[in-house]
Amino acid sequence: MFNRSKKRKNFIVGAAIGSGAIATAAVEGGVDFILALNAGRFRIMGAASPISMLPIRESNSFSMSFAVDELLNRCPVPVYFGASVMTPSWPVNRILDTIEEYGFPGIVNFPTCAHYPPAIRNALEAAGFGFSLEIELLKAARKRHIQTMAHLKTKQQAREAAMAGVDMVCYNFGWNAGGELGFESRLNLQEATWHAREVSRVVKRYRPATLFLLEGGPIEDPAQLAEIYQQASIDGYVGGSTIDRLPLEVSVKNRTSHFKSAALMAHKMASEHETLASRAKAIGFVGTSPAILKVVKAIYRFAPIPVSVLISGEPGTGRHTAVDAIQHLRGDTKMLMLDAATMTTAALVSTLFGSLSVTNDQGLLSHPEIDLLVINGLEATTIRLQKRIAFLLERGYFKTNPKGSKEHRTVRLIFISGGNLKTLLAEKLVCPEFAARLKGHEIELPPLRHRLEDIGELFETTIDTLLNRNHDALRPKLSPGALRRLMRHDWPDNLPELRATAARYVAIHAEDSPDDLLIGQILANSSSVKHQALRTQRDLILDALWRHGFHRSNTAKFLGISRKTLYNKIRRMGIDA
Repeated sequence: MFNRSKKRKNFIVGAAIGSGAIATAAVEGGVDFILALNAGRFRIMGAASPISMLPIRESNSFSMSFAVDELLNRCPVPVYFGASVMTPSWPVNRILDTIEEYGFPGIVNFPTCAHYPPAIRNALEAAGFGFSLEIELLKAARKRHIQTMAHLKTKQQAREAAMAGVDMVCYNFGWNAGGELGFESRLNLQEATWHAREVSRVVKRYRPATLFLLEGGPIEDPAQLAEIYQQASIDGYVGGSTIDRLPLEVSVKNRTSHFKSAALMAHKMASEHETLASRAKAIGFVGTSPAILKVVKAIYRFAPIPVSVLISGEPGTGRHTAVDAIQHLRGDTKMLMLDAATMTTAALVSTLFGSLSVTNDQGLLSHPEIDLLVINGLEATTIRLQKRIAFLLERGYFKTNPKGSKEHRTVRLIFISGGNLKTLLAEKLVCPEFAARLKGHEIELPPLRHRLEDIGELFETTIDTLLNRNHDALRPKLSPGALRRLMRHDWPDNLPELRATAARYVAIHAEDSPDDLLIGQILANSSSVKHQALRTQRDLILDALWRHGFHRSNTAKFLGISRKTLYNKIRRMGIDA
């Protein structure tokens, strides 16, 4: 498998880990194979990798306890079993029989005596449990058609492994540096590179087909590995601590710190919410819902920078208010709007790019007296025109004809559409080239049904606007019942429908008539009533709780029910934890 990878000159990566969750993440990241090692399990338990060399667990049984269920049966990539020959009760044949029984496709000699000092290695060799026996294990595995990897630390061990015909050699620089449990590497990056070059040459001299991989030592991140790769002939990398311990330490530490700062974040969010609410009023938007404040934030972000923007949303959601806001925030700019739905393609092209007639009329895109050009009805433009505009947005210039001179764009473009960019692409109403130029530059206006908490303020603000024409009129105060009626309506026609409802309410309101009944009658006679979908009582209670900061007494008063009735409804509807 990995020899074919070498022919394709693919750089392979193995993960020496001891957890099914981390193995799954590694597979999603593109790992080529997994090593089931006791060191990986010890790291998950909070210990450092070197503890894997101590006789505190019987290595083969310990590794098998997690390797089968967590790795072998869950990972779609090859899993190599880390086998130790230093346990007398696990002779070579028993190790290989067990590996074949469970179906491991490969084997690696780990724990290995290669990590012991020379004196201990010699003693193990004399006792018949040294590196020679590890090589015999790998040779026997090859005869059974099991893939083999030799884990080693010296040039002599590399020579023995290559001569034994192993499939892969993993040259280890020593235990990983870095992190809370890391060790200071005895080698710097330059020395490690030299060692990699020398050992790689030995392996390739004796068996060119053997893949040469690196592990450990000063390599803490991909950039350091890349530096070695530039200077040494290596086929891949095996990550142990660098794939599980180091990322886990950093991510868990940072994540915990973020949760610890939740209270500070809440204060910051409240401050930002207050600032955005104030900014919303300054540019003509009413409401403090997250949906509308997201729009306000985007407007303030895009207004000062000269990029093209798509403003999308259903009719009546405030798309033109967003355009006016951008113009307002930009200062004294001259704006012009074209309606693509009412113009022929030829007329629109001529207006934008200029005429090819003898008069050589200048197009609006390069007109010196226009700062902002709005094209309403993007979905009504042709794909050919969109491609031409996409070229303009990318290059910054256009030509009226193939042999004409370059005309540089001086005008900022804003597009208005009834559908968002994703929808327009799916329905093939815009071309991919054009969409690519607007990706990330979209302000999507939410419909009123997604701004439930703004309905009351919008309705009362509209009433105030209407009554300003008649100063003698008294502004009626909406009761909680009337507000609930408004919130239950789906507002398919959005702001125009709300304004029309407010106008009818002001016209026929009487002090002796309950306003909730009046609102109900107006909405019942609305032309959009057949389109509305009433919200459930559970939704209304949740929204009311949210609006009143989950204060149950205030919520009950708003809903026109007793506190006890509210408690009962909360329990019955499964809202209460």
